[in-house]
Amino acid sequence: VLRRIKHLWALVFLWIYIALIGFPASAVRAGIMLTAAGWGIYWGRGIFSWANFWLAFTLSLIWEPAGLKNAGSILSFSALAGILFFLPLMQKHIRALRNRGHYILAYIIGLLEISFAAQMGTILPASYWFGGQNLFAPLINVLAVPLFSIFFVLLLAFGGVGAVFPAVDFLFGFTGVPVLKALIRSGQIAGHTAVPIDPWSVFPFGIIAVGLLFAFLMRYRSWAGRYLTYFLLMIAIFSLIFYPVENPVRIVQMNVGQGDAALVTDGEVMLLFDAGRKNFRFRRAIERLSKKFTFKDIYISHSDFDHIGGLLGDFRRYPERLLWPENSSGKIADSLQVNFLRKGVSIMPSQPGIVYQSEYMRIYCLENGRFGKALGWDRNNSSAVYLVETPDILYLITGDAESREEEILSVWFDFIKNSVLKVGHHGSKAGTSRRFLEAIAPKLAVISCGKNNRYSHPHNAVLRRLKEAGCRVHRTDRSGYWVNHSGVSGIY
Repeated sequence: VLRRIKHLWALVFLWIYIALIGFPASAVRAGIMLTAAGWGIYWGRGIFSWANFWLAFTLSLIWEPAGLKNAGSILSFSALAGILFFLPLMQKHIRALRNRGHYILAYIIGLLEISFAAQMGTILPASYWFGGQNLFAPLINVLAVPLFSIFFVLLLAFGGVGAVFPAVDFLFGFTGVPVLKALIRSGQIAGHTAVPIDPWSVFPFGIIAVGLLFAFLMRYRSWAGRYLTYFLLMIAIFSLIFYPVENPVRIVQMNVGQGDAALVTDGEVMLLFDAGRKNFRFRRAIERLSKKFTFKDIYISHSDFDHIGGLLGDFRRYPERLLWPENSSGKIADSLQVNFLRKGVSIMPSQPGIVYQSEYMRIYCLENGRFGKALGWDRNNSSAVYLVETPDILYLITGDAESREEEILSVWFDFIKNSVLKVGHHGSKAGTSRRFLEAIAPKLAVISCGKNNRYSHPHNAVLRRLKEAGCRVHRTDRSGYWVNHSGVSGIY
C-alpha cells in the first residue's frame, strides 16, 4: 500500500512540475506516458504493457488530436511500441544473469536492450518524417543513452561527495567532464551524418513491420481490443500516407522602419535579402541568429541606404557570399564592399537563375539590374529581383522595382503567379501596376515601410489597386514582422 501511495505522490509532483513550466507539448506527452506506466504499476501490470501504451496513446489524442500529424508525438510512441514489441524477445538472458547474481551486468545490458528496441521502433517513422536516416545515430544512441544515464547517476553521486571532499570533485571534473562532453559530441556528429532516403525505398520494410505488429496484436482474445487495434492502425497508416512532411523553411519580412530587409532560413543556413537602414535592433537580431544558423548569403537589391545601411560597421560573423546587382555603386556601397572583402567574404555579381538551393527551398534571381543599366534607368528600376520557392509558398522580393521593371518581369509571369508579393518601393504609386497584379494574382502583399514616413508610403493608389485585385495587405509599420513557416501564416 505504501509503495502505491509513493507512486501516486510522484505522479502528483510530476504534473505540478509540468504545470509550473507551462505545459509544453513534449513534457505533457512524457507526463501522460509516465502516468500510464504508474497506473500499470499501481494495478500490478508492470511498466511496459500494451494496455499502458493504448491508454497513453488515447489520452495523448484526447489532449492533442493533431498528435498524429506531429513528428515528436509519432516518434515518442514509435519508440515505446518498439520497446513493447522487441524487448520481450531479448529478456531471457537477462533473467538468467539475475539468477546467477550478475545484477549490475543485467542492469547495463537491460538498458542497452531498451535503447536498441526504441531505436528499432523509430527507424521507419524517422525515415518518413525527415526524408533520411543517420548511419551512425541508431548505434550511437543505443550506446550513448544508457551510458549517459549511468554517467548522470555517477555525476550526482560524485557531486554530493565532492561537496564534502573537494579532491573527489576535482578528480571527477578532470576525468568525468571530458567523457560527458564526448558523449554529447557523439550525438552531434551522428546528427550530421544523415543519408537521404527515398520514403518509397522503406515502404516494403514498413509493410513487413506493420505485418509483424499486426500478427503480434492478433494475440488479443478480446474482440473489443482487437477492433480497437485495427482502428488505431488504420488511423496511423492513413495519417502517414496523406499527411505531407512539414518543411522547416521560415520567411521573415523584418520590421526595419522605412527600409527593406527579409530573412530566410531552412533550419540550417540563413539568407538575408537587403539590410534596411543602420539599426541597432536589426544588427542585434542578425548577430543572435548567426549564432544559431550558418550565415550563408546576403542578396542586395540595390545600393540605396535604406537597403544596405544595416550592413555598415563590423559584424561578429560575416556571410560566406555577398551578391550585388549590376547597376549599384556609390561611396557607401564601395566602402561596404571593401570592408566585406577584408573580412574574407566572397563578393560576386547577381546572375539570373538559381543562386542557392537546399532540400527545402530554391532562390532564383529573376532580374539583376542589367536591363535598367543598359537603358539608363535609375537604381529603383534596376533592382535585383529574387524569388524564394519552397514546397508551400513563393515569395517574390522586388526591391524598389517600379512599373518599368515590372514589365521586364513579364517573361516570368507564369512562374511567379500566385506568389506572396513583397511590394516594390515600399508601396510607391510608381509601382505595383494593375497589369502586374492581374498577371501574378497575389493573395497576400507585404509592404515594408516606416510609421509616418516622410514619403507617405504606402500610397493610397497602391492600396486601392491591391484591394481591387482581392489581395490582402500586411504592413510592417502597423503589424510589425511578417513570418511565414511551412505555408502557415496568420494572414491567411
